Amino acid sequence: MDSNNTSMSVFNVKSMLKRMKGILLITLISIIFITKVEMNLYEESKRSIREFNRQVSNKVSIDIYNGMEKLDYINKYINEDMKKYKDKYNEDIFLKNINRISSGSLFKYIGIVGMDGYINIGDNDKKVYVGDREYFKKAISGGNHVSKLIENRLEYELDTVYSRPLIINGKIKGAIVGIEPKEILDKNLVNNTFSDKVKVYIVTSNGNIVLGSKENLGMYRDIILKLINEKGNNGIDSFDEHGEKNVIAYNKVKNSNNWYAISIVPIAKVFTGTHSTIKLSLFTIILSLFLYVIIGTYEDIKNKKELEEASYVDSLTNLRNLLKFKLDAKKIILNRAKDYVCVIVAFDIKNFKAINELFGYDKGDKVLKMIADNIRSIEFENISARIGEDIFTLLFKIEDDEDFEKKIEYINKHVTKQRYINKKLELNTHIGVFKMKKECIEIDKALDNANKSRIESKKVGDKLYYLYNDELEYKIQQKLIVERDLKRSLKNEEFEILYQPKVDINSEKIVSAEALIRWKHKDVGYISPNIFIPIAEKNGDINLIGRWVIKEVCKEIKKCEVNKDNIVPIAINLSRVELYQNNLIDYIRNTMKRYDISPEYLEFEITETAALNDIDYINNRIRDIKSLGIKVSMDDFGTGSSNLSNLKRLDIDVLKIDRTLSIDIEEDEKTKSLLKAIINLAKEYNIDVVCEGIESREQVDILREFRCDMVQGYVYYRPLDICKLKKILKGNK
Repeated sequence: MDSNNTSMSVFNVKSMLKRMKGILLITLISIIFITKVEMNLYEESKRSIREFNRQVSNKVSIDIYNGMEKLDYINKYINEDMKKYKDKYNEDIFLKNINRISSGSLFKYIGIVGMDGYINIGDNDKKVYVGDREYFKKAISGGNHVSKLIENRLEYELDTVYSRPLIINGKIKGAIVGIEPKEILDKNLVNNTFSDKVKVYIVTSNGNIVLGSKENLGMYRDIILKLINEKGNNGIDSFDEHGEKNVIAYNKVKNSNNWYAISIVPIAKVFTGTHSTIKLSLFTIILSLFLYVIIGTYEDIKNKKELEEASYVDSLTNLRNLLKFKLDAKKIILNRAKDYVCVIVAFDIKNFKAINELFGYDKGDKVLKMIADNIRSIEFENISARIGEDIFTLLFKIEDDEDFEKKIEYINKHVTKQRYINKKLELNTHIGVFKMKKECIEIDKALDNANKSRIESKKVGDKLYYLYNDELEYKIQQKLIVERDLKRSLKNEEFEILYQPKVDINSEKIVSAEALIRWKHKDVGYISPNIFIPIAEKNGDINLIGRWVIKEVCKEIKKCEVNKDNIVPIAINLSRVELYQNNLIDYIRNTMKRYDISPEYLEFEITETAALNDIDYINNRIRDIKSLGIKVSMDDFGTGSSNLSNLKRLDIDVLKIDRTLSIDIEEDEKTKSLLKAIINLAKEYNIDVVCEGIESREQVDILREFRCDMVQGYVYYRPLDICKLKKILKGNK
């Protein structure tokens, strides 16, 4: 009893320490998170201040631009009126009258300063000297200028003065000035997002205040000058003042004399409420974590045993689960003797889905439990697990090939031995095997290889098991390459088309050709269509391939027409998947139209298997293709469940007889009779006949006697590239 208490106490301490570590970790994470939140707030405030300052700069720039536009308008107005009234007034009188314009609609005051530097504004004739002002000097030098707040010498008020050259007949005659009250530009600095927490200025490139608070900029001046001189026209930075973090944003004001909009904001004042909320949140998190430790430790003690069992045991069969199998297998593999070979077997039950559907899932579960019991009673040393619905795996050692064969046969007979399920229920297995040689291999890879072999065993019905080998490895690698690279290879022009001629059996001239796609992968070389076509049909990429072939064939036919090269009709294969595409006919029609192709140069081949899959639907697609003026062939006749009545049911133009029906035509009388009957029946239905895979002249002679129309095979031509085909066709004239 004391021993149990001690053990429990040790566990309690460990559990508590574990959770305390968790608390410290989560607290640290919380602090990091909160710090990150503060940093994000800081970054967000910088973005907001940057945007606010940019808007201030833009508003001031627009006001300056509008002021200058007004002066430009006045200069234009003066020139137009002087031309209009040149016979009535002289220049001096006209300009004197212009000086009297002071409606206030454009500026507070408008005036013209003569070259002598004097201006009079309003109805009085008092002249005021402004020749020493910078805005006058800039204007008569040919430049535009907007002044900082200066005292106007008419009313002795602080105003902003706009100036530009007065140009008459291409010559500078003085300066046009517009006096604007300071409130016009000041308004851009008043209303802002940050209320009274932001200081906003317009300053010169020397750091002198143009607009804003008249307080001394103090240490800000050095910071502002540094930003302007080192970081360009726009930017944002931060600085500390008396332990307080501030953000400063600056933007150059367009249309100005090197003015800059400056905004300075203390961060802490902007986010005072947020900082308090963050601290309260941190305290709440820490308190909740301590409560969690106390409650969680109690729950850990209560559920420890159940959790351990659940993590390693398959709940239905009580065998190991996948995780436990991997852990135990790793130990065995690492500790095995050098003269032993370890074997991993993965197997499933044939037609297990049908067992569930016919007998019910309860019966299916009983089958799985029975197999688990059989596995547990295996006589030789092993470890086993259930790793899928009806998938089991075993790992054991073998001494030699004889020992291996005995154990595999034993597993196959023993694990499906019925004890109490149903004597009429026959159980068989698909077995995949991977042998781990003396070199070390990861258990995940080994188990994966055994599983791949199990899947492959379903395709090989006459073998007890399938042993993982280089051929399967190559096949899997090829599949991965096809799935990964097919789309890319189409774009990179790694595919090509060869043309297998169809020869008229009487004239022995080429009358048609079949387009055959070939893939020369940039890294692995040629990949057989027998590999990539079935994979493409499964994953849908066959539609991309098919449409690429249609386009390329039409393109080549068009080239031949343009170059006046001989060309014959080209047959293109359509897969079952393509036939079910709703827009197939539209694509064919649009491609023919795009390349201006006559339908007599195209033919489509449909396999017998595809045609019989849904004969009514496929027949409608055949008729749709024929409505475009294109012939349709049935390809590979004789490879599937061939039925001569299909020739009557399908609206085809050409029948292509597979080489399996003519391969022994020279020796076998039955083959001759069957082939003759097929050709005669096709003739009855006005269907042309092509025999594929013909390799000897003797076969050609027999087929000619049977009134076959065309042959295709190595007896005449292997597949050709387009250049060789055109060269041969040129000689066929």
